[in-house]
Amino acid sequence: GVGGSIILRGNYRGLGDMVSGARIAAEKTNSTEGNYSYNLAFYTTNHAGSNPSTSPSLLINNTGNVGIGTTVPGEKLEVGGNLRINTNSTASSGEINKIVFGKAHTSGGGYAYSLGEIRSFTNGGYSGGLNFYTGRSTGGGAYDSIFAMTIDDTGNVGIGTTTPGTTLDVVGGITTSKSSGGELRYSGENGYYSFMTSTMVRGANQWTVSRLGTDGNASNDTVTADLFTIDYTGNVGI
Repeated sequence: GVGGSIILRGNYRGLGDMVSGARIAAEKTNSTEGNYSYNLAFYTTNHAGSNPSTSPSLLINNTGNVGIGTTVPGEKLEVGGNLRINTNSTASSGEINKIVFGKAHTSGGGYAYSLGEIRSFTNGGYSGGLNFYTGRSTGGGAYDSIFAMTIDDTGNVGIGTTTPGTTLDVVGGITTSKSSGGELRYSGENGYYSFMTSTMVRGANQWTVSRLGTDGNASNDTVTADLFTIDYTGNVGI
């Protein structure tokens, strides 16, 4: 589009040869007379590229959205590619980087509080993981980010614990909900699967622990054994 630009030139080999190394351009977004909508585009040059590139490395559109690797940013910041967050920390333990999701306080005045955070951590060497926090009231009008979940360097997930000892380690209660036929399944060795199913009997849940065969799909395999049942009165049948 129509607009002005600033070209940054430099001597690239000390012999007086000047090249255009970068360009900053105000680019009109339309051809309508009297419409003054402009983007601000930043162009760079790499060794094998044109001089400078015909595609901007960074663009600020007419609504203030910033695009890196894209010319049509749909949010305040949109990156067309991978994103790395690195504080260059040399710490051997503890939390390192974080992403904070915030919200303005209803009282105004520039006050804000965190709705949630994702924090990276390291536990020595090159190993690490992610901690997840949720924002909540701590009383007296105060808010804080409270630890909720972690994924450690082995892929274990901890809910309510920062040191999960299994693939999923939960400190606290677990609730499952289904109108009928709720199921918990455990995949064991030798092609056998154990699973626990719930059925409604006289308006209350009855649980049956069973074993089935090769592929773990209850609709395909025949139950090889009902191991035990806990009925709605608490009685156990083996």
